[in-house]
Amino acid sequence: MTAKISKWGNSQGLRMPKDIMDSLHLQVGDNVNITIDGIVFCKVEDAKAAIYSVMNFKNAIERLAQTTLRSEIGSLNLDDSLSNRESLNLKLQTALGDAATQWGVKITRVEISDISVPVEIQKAMNKQMEAEREKRAVQTKAEAQKEAQIREAEAFKQSEILKAEAIERM
Repeated sequence: MTAKISKWGNSQGLRMPKDIMDSLHLQVGDNVNITIDGIVFCKVEDAKAAIYSVMNFKNAIERLAQTTLRSEIGSLNLDDSLSNRESLNLKLQTALGDAATQWGVKITRVEISDISVPVEIQKAMNKQMEAEREKRAVQTKAEAQKEAQIREAEAFKQSEILKAEAIERM
């Protein structure tokens, strides 16, 4: 996988790559294959270090981002990897920032832009969510029926008490 630095933006005179990380096909901890797209924003703070400290800082950042992401994603299950995007962004930014500083580059932001799962996994997840909703609906209905029966029993009991008191007064 080669680094594709195809888009450059100009933000206050700074040249910042907008696309350092290619799509990555990874496997999460529970053996589900996913595809992750991410963006690494950086700026060269020391041009001399960026040239002489590493052969190609863009490629080095991409490779480090890939290995760090593989390590982090491999330790998570699918649900956690889908819901902990912010945590992954921070871990990547920290790991990349530490290394890139030595290369004269500052990592300003890391964003995981998309996490895609295979269609069959999406279908399974939708079935699971549907089953959960159905389960909650059945539980709610059962609780409502139970509450109704309890209230009916209490009403019947109260009715019988009132009848007994009326008979006693006669």
